[in-house]
Amino acid sequence: MDMWTSNQNKSYMCVIVHWIDDNWYIQKRIVNFVHVQGHHTGTKLSETFTELMVKWYIDKRMFALALDNASANEVAVKDIISDLRDNASSTALICDGLFFHVRKFERYWKKSSTTLAVACFLDPRYKKRLIEFYMRKFHGISSQVHVDELVDVMKKLYQFYAATAPSSSRPKSGSNDAKDTYDMLVDSGDDELENFLYESSGHGADDMNELDKYMADPPLRLSGQFDILAWWKNQTDEYPILSKIARDLLAVQVSTMASESAFSAGGCVVDPFRSRLDPEMVEALICMKDWVAAERRDKKIGSIVGDLEVIEALVSKLNIETISN
Repeated sequence: MDMWTSNQNKSYMCVIVHWIDDNWYIQKRIVNFVHVQGHHTGTKLSETFTELMVKWYIDKRMFALALDNASANEVAVKDIISDLRDNASSTALICDGLFFHVRKFERYWKKSSTTLAVACFLDPRYKKRLIEFYMRKFHGISSQVHVDELVDVMKKLYQFYAATAPSSSRPKSGSNDAKDTYDMLVDSGDDELENFLYESSGHGADDMNELDKYMADPPLRLSGQFDILAWWKNQTDEYPILSKIARDLLAVQVSTMASESAFSAGGCVVDPFRSRLDPEMVEALICMKDWVAAERRDKKIGSIVGDLEVIEALVSKLNIETISN
């Protein structure tokens, strides 16, 4: 969620949703670009945001929330967490809002470092071993305390998902097709890191749960290109609960590129020649442009009409209807 002020001196709240679909592709949609009237207090922002989430039926499915470093957003985050905690079921707030944060560097880094560490843990090439390796380098004899904190977070996540997962629901494994990505860590030639990653963890038990089994198994000895989403897609039978965690967490964004792109689109829509557009039409145009572009990407086809031409056509139609009325 982010705020933007147009050349109309009107403030808009941009809400962008990121998720991984059933085919394990990352998706992104601008679901709201709504005009926010009055003073932008934390309470006002939280009420507006919560109302939008309820309309989209997302309030019970939110894993993470990122906001910019405006002072009002700190209050907004606390209010949103409080609303979800008070007004929804106990299963609506994952880890009590652990992954909800404001992008203020000191606090953002602490929160985002947890997100990044969990993402690293869910990479089968590294698991807990890579975190242990670097914690020893960074924190020396106190490293185990930091490793234990991460393990506690993973246990809380696992317990939450295990408690809410239907006992009869087991996703099917997908195909083995994978898009390739280069891994600089595995291919870095660091013998010390490689030996530490793949040495035996010394655990073994027949009655382990998914998380225990995942941690006990050694990291995959892979080099070259690797698609983590394709790997987890193919592990939904082996790790049905962990794969759900991976599907949610790996959709979390670590940059502001999506909102900045939306604001750039907003500047194209509300330019000096369209400064009298109603906020509802601004929201319709921006969301429509984003959803049409996403549909084209999913279908991997071109379009005869460009995005800006679509906007021009809609605005022209609006002008004609206004004149006729």
